[in-house]
Amino acid sequence: MVLLRMADGMRARSPEAARSVDHAAFLRWMDKQDRHWFTLTPRSAPGSRTESTAYVLTPAVEKYAEAFPSDPALVTLLQGRSLPPVGPSGHYIQAHYIPYLQGSSANPEQNVGHTVVPLVSAADFRSDFVFTAAMNGCALAVTKEDGRDDFTAWHYQSPSSNRAAAERFRSEARPVDWFGDGEYQSLGLNAIPESTNLLWRGGQGWEFISQENHAGLENYDDVRTRSTTSRPVRFEPGEEWRYVARHYLRTVEDRLEKLRRVERDYVGRLSTSRPDLLRTSSFSMLKLQAELDVKSLQGVGDAQHLAITAARIRHDHEGTRRVMADFDAQQVAAERNPPAAPWFRWKDTAEKEQSLRAKIANFVTDLSDDAWIAGLTREAHTLAARPAPPSPPSARPAAARSIAEAARLHTHGTRPTPTTPQPRLTAPWADSAAATRKSRTAGP
Repeated sequence: MVLLRMADGMRARSPEAARSVDHAAFLRWMDKQDRHWFTLTPRSAPGSRTESTAYVLTPAVEKYAEAFPSDPALVTLLQGRSLPPVGPSGHYIQAHYIPYLQGSSANPEQNVGHTVVPLVSAADFRSDFVFTAAMNGCALAVTKEDGRDDFTAWHYQSPSSNRAAAERFRSEARPVDWFGDGEYQSLGLNAIPESTNLLWRGGQGWEFISQENHAGLENYDDVRTRSTTSRPVRFEPGEEWRYVARHYLRTVEDRLEKLRRVERDYVGRLSTSRPDLLRTSSFSMLKLQAELDVKSLQGVGDAQHLAITAARIRHDHEGTRRVMADFDAQQVAAERNPPAAPWFRWKDTAEKEQSLRAKIANFVTDLSDDAWIAGLTREAHTLAARPAPPSPPSARPAAARSIAEAARLHTHGTRPTPTTPQPRLTAPWADSAAATRKSRTAGP
């Protein structure tokens, strides 16, 4: 396990230096540099039940002092401070580093951390790694200009919160690859996600490597690794539809996960009264639509298919909203006509049922935000209008199984690209609308 708690690593590696060096100020200075040196510091956390050996990626302050002896800001930070002695070069990991910036990403050149990385290591600075801060929703993006022998790696912060800015970045900066939380983070967590994501140059070229770590809600030092994944970085344009589809797939997967929790915790408690049955029906329509959204985006096969899928999702949501509105109107009417029974027999129950329905209605309102559909439609149609991509290579390198393996993995196997079946999908409101019309005409 490799964690990115760099300040903790500095304190653990050199307690004397940590007391004298302002590590927060040093890390801010480090963000501005184009060459970096790290060590892996063994981690010992009281109360941790971590099962595997854990290390913390730690800036080697003494190497920065050696490499930038005349930097005035660094000289001020380290003047008179006690530093570890400089060790042999093999004791350090040379790397590039992407700063993590918080807040709005509206102006990416200023507000999104990024760094330029050579495709092939320079003779005077051989670096096969690009590190950045831990992630729990951010994305690694890669942009590359034609004819250049380098690329730019970005740590794009909170693309779900910065939705409009992230869409604009993908449209204008045209990243050739995007490694978002849909690829490195599980859903439905009962822990604090703290994924270690990096780029590594192996024998077959650059790839993303991700280690999904979870910290305990009650004990932050209790960290477990759930999985490690990797895949090659795409540097050629033409397959942007893959990451766009995956980005929006994570949006709808997250929405479906939340709806399932509401169903489990609230909808399952509704009674068989007519208002409750109507509320259940309305909620079921929303959940069925969410399930269809997931299946639709899972089946995308190319840019044109993505555009068709976006149009179908938009059309299906319009129909689902109409049917839900009809159920909601019937529920309001049913609430105005309570059962013919003495008020003291049903008043308390009716009030509790109404309160529960109101809670569910609030959740439905929050989870009915369809603004993402407009973004999907714009991005899909932009990609569909671009020229067709060249034929992909016949084989791709296999994934590294761990971050540690990346340092020693020199040969890769190949694996065929899996094909995804195209299921026949039907909007949830189609059958429901027909059933509603039938019930209206059949009579009591």
